[in-house]
Amino acid sequence: MFKMIKTRSERKLVNTTQISSIDTSSYYDSNNNEINIYEITVSDGSRFTVLEKDYGTLDELCDFLNSN
Repeated sequence: MFKMIKTRSERKLVNTTQISSIDTSSYYDSNNNEINIYEITVSDGSRFTVLEKDYGTLDELCDFLNSN
């Protein structure tokens, strides 16, 4: 199944059945707000980053990726 995903810099059409992993990390912005990010790796080796503010928690991101 293909989904249009908003990354940090663009929108990408991704085959969600080819996602091999999702790694989480965070950093703090200049106002000391924690920013959570998810790095998605696809089976062809490509990687891209999405922000929690765009997709919610990791569970919510996974629900979005698995929805029809």
